[in-house]
Amino acid sequence: MRSISPRFSLGLGGILFVADRLFKYAAVQTVAAQTVHSPSFGWSPFLNPGVAFGIPLPQTVVILFSVPIIGLLLYLAAKQLPSAARSDQNNLPFPALILIIAGALSNLIDRLLYAHTVDYWQMYTAVINLADIQIAGGFMLYFWQLHAKNSSSSTKNHL
Repeated sequence: MRSISPRFSLGLGGILFVADRLFKYAAVQTVAAQTVHSPSFGWSPFLNPGVAFGIPLPQTVVILFSVPIIGLLLYLAAKQLPSAARSDQNNLPFPALILIIAGALSNLIDRLLYAHTVDYWQMYTAVINLADIQIAGGFMLYFWQLHAKNSSSSTKNHL
């Protein structure tokens, strides 16, 4: 499998972070405006006081847990960077970590600025944001890589 360069990973994470911040700015400016393009999809700004799936948690708890988790993810990404820079290695955990970090930082900024997470895309019954997609996509990519690594090592052990 071809590796993904750290520069590309950081660049993509940065672009998605900036795009999410711009969407969130637009959503905060138009929080009362709702533009649903179909019964299931559209622009629907929403200040979400909960965490994932709308689970209610006190704001201080969310922030107190978010900061060390993001710090740990930053540490793991920095630790992964030297191996990610070697193009001969499969380095999907690094891009996955960058996606998760960028999304988590954007949602943390919302918590600090607005005491809510700013969501804006309605998808069926949920309202989400690009940071949520980054976090979910990063986790899927990370676990897919772990599965692929385990599958390749078990195949090598059977040969």
